[in-house]
Amino acid sequence: MLAELRQGRLVLEGDQFSAATQLSLSVGRAPQAEPLRTNGVMPEPSLPEPPEIRDRIANIDAAPELVVERLRETAARARAVEASAQYAPVLTLGAQAERVAVGPWVFYGVTGLTFEGFGQKHRWGSVMAGEAAGASAATTSARLRVHAELEEAMHELRHSAEVARILDEQTLPALRALVASLERAVALGEATRFALIAARDRELAAVESAYRARGAVTWAKVHLWLLLAELAVGDGTP
Repeated sequence: MLAELRQGRLVLEGDQFSAATQLSLSVGRAPQAEPLRTNGVMPEPSLPEPPEIRDRIANIDAAPELVVERLRETAARARAVEASAQYAPVLTLGAQAERVAVGPWVFYGVTGLTFEGFGQKHRWGSVMAGEAAGASAATTSARLRVHAELEEAMHELRHSAEVARILDEQTLPALRALVASLERAVALGEATRFALIAARDRELAAVESAYRARGAVTWAKVHLWLLLAELAVGDGTP
């Protein structure tokens, strides 16, 4: 059991170092030998009620990523139209007047109709149409990706909050009661210390799970808040 505890400590130290490294990169600092640490209370962003969140998700086209993709799609379609227009027939009209010395005036009229090569037009138009179709597919893919991220963020918030609630309200109280009961039983000689140690080990594991669950709830709230803030920036909501 002592060896397992030492192994678990090494795992936690590795997780802590990795988190500190990611934190340094997030704030634009090079990782150093002394890990960067946070302080203060956990962030607790204010989130709208679920119906309002659903209303904001309905305005998903305001997401910056989708705005960019739609602009690219519009530009690609415009290039396709321009490419088609470049190879349209060209009508040329002209007029000319001449007079030699004191002779009569002579007037000329010129009319021309020029056709571009059909093969070149077809090839270039196909290329531009393909780019426009690809841009349209990218827009659709971005819309699905943003929608999936929002739905996943909402699910993660509900899921992690339920996990944390069960740990805090059911699992931890039950394990603490079990440890207290075994402590009394050991004092009376009715249980072994091995059973008590195993129960304490389960309690510590549940405590660790509870801390991780609370962290997951905090991140889920922050993640959803950031996504909603992006939508608000896109549609001009203050």
